[in-house]
Amino acid sequence: MLTLSFETELLDGHFNTAINYTPLAHLALLSLDRLIGGIRPGQLLFLSGSPGASKTTLVNQIGDDLAAQGHPVLFFTFEVGASQLVAKSLARLSGDAFTLSDIPGLQNNSERCGALLSALEKYREAIAPNICFLTQFFNTTEIGAYVATCESQTTQKPIVLLDYLQIIKAEEDASFLDERMAIKQAVLGLRRIANLHGVPIIAVSSVNRQNYDTGATSLSALGGCSFIEYSADIVLNLSVAGRNKEERATNLSLEKRPVTITALKNRFGQTGEISLVFDAPHARFEEE
Repeated sequence: MLTLSFETELLDGHFNTAINYTPLAHLALLSLDRLIGGIRPGQLLFLSGSPGASKTTLVNQIGDDLAAQGHPVLFFTFEVGASQLVAKSLARLSGDAFTLSDIPGLQNNSERCGALLSALEKYREAIAPNICFLTQFFNTTEIGAYVATCESQTTQKPIVLLDYLQIIKAEEDASFLDERMAIKQAVLGLRRIANLHGVPIIAVSSVNRQNYDTGATSLSALGGCSFIEYSADIVLNLSVAGRNKEERATNLSLEKRPVTITALKNRFGQTGEISLVFDAPHARFEEE
């Protein structure tokens, strides 16, 4: 038999949740932090953008930042290997001493090996204790189980990073679903995890193929399912800056390229955009 709990019984709990809905972390990229209002508990954020926009690198940088602040970070990476993500981090930590492409074989260069080892020790001390890469394909039930395990093991709520939404494994009883329905199910699963555990989730999302080269910044460009925009608290789009396709292509070829992050949806804040510079050789986003 169904029973209802009216607000008289629940009001104090809801009031306490509302007044304590403050950021549990802030980002070193201050303009991005202001745009999204910090990292909040139970927040579901999608970062969209065309291939090559460096979405993974941005999420990687955010993860390093949060881990260095002492927050446990679960990084579900279904496309890029953990060693590649660590390499990006080392290039970022090097202070321009070496680039991402320099790393293979750098241990054989006696003059520059010290810079590599210094970056490694910085990562080992500040980031490694709080970041966990999970590289197998998981469904949202399994992702939720890892979140619960992390809460139990660390006694803290983790920050969940996911790369990327469209390749989350379908639930066992839903392997027959078409792509749109599978994405809808994945989004519902992530929403459930965020709500149940009160953890922030930042998930990368692709855009539709027809928007790859257009620089489109609208919710309709999200890849696979309009349900993404309905369930998200925040939807961001990362794009290479440029007034037209040709200018964007030119900027994409630059080692230090101008990029734009647009807030397409912000449930508890304002929409708008910020400009950053992406230093590709050092896998680093910087303030303009």
